[in-house]
Amino acid sequence: MKHTLLFSILVFIFITLINAQVKDTSKRDVHPVCELEGRKGLKFGMSFEETRNVYLDRQFQTIDDVLALEPGLTEEELRKMMDEDAINSFLNIHSTSFAGNNATGSLMFSNNRLYSFLYTFEIETSNNNKYIDIYYDLKGLLSKKYGDPTNTSEYLSYPYEEDFPRGNHAGQAVSVGKGKYGSFWVCPTNKKSVILGLTGDNYEMSLVLIYSDNSFDISEEEKLSEELEDF
Repeated sequence: MKHTLLFSILVFIFITLINAQVKDTSKRDVHPVCELEGRKGLKFGMSFEETRNVYLDRQFQTIDDVLALEPGLTEEELRKMMDEDAINSFLNIHSTSFAGNNATGSLMFSNNRLYSFLYTFEIETSNNNKYIDIYYDLKGLLSKKYGDPTNTSEYLSYPYEEDFPRGNHAGQAVSVGKGKYGSFWVCPTNKKSVILGLTGDNYEMSLVLIYSDNSFDISEEEKLSEELEDF
């Protein structure tokens, strides 16, 4: 299923970027991102049912719409492939835009609680440097709203170091995995964050924007503890 693959890629990118964060060393007691509650009518902690009352340009309205992509696949088989939170995220895949740049978004749930918004940008271009230009445009706009990033990880590695940050071959470097651009706005007093990341591999580029409140996410240990309670 094409969209199942997309969802898997989004989750992988999300986990990779979260793990890439370094600890915030800011001495500021309050950071603008600490006040982040959600986006466009959606708030962290909402249940799946509550999010359905908020308008989104969703690609799928029901599970039947998902099953139509793969004739012969039953709902029972789908639920064996994906847990309830994953299906709820799948049903919230939608189209949106940021500053005129189209993106596909999804809502990430843990134990039926919304804890993250994940967007991947759809850029039609034959010049990979455009990804870097858009990255810096978005970084500038996010900085105006949330202040300077608490952390950044931006580099190009050999043999492209001299093209950093926006040289003629910078986009090519990222597309073959020879560099990454990441900006992190991390609240020092709670688990809220905004992440903008540009990565690449095998001549493919991926630009993502993530809003998270991980206080609504449940760790693997907590999930296991809840499952053990059933026994």
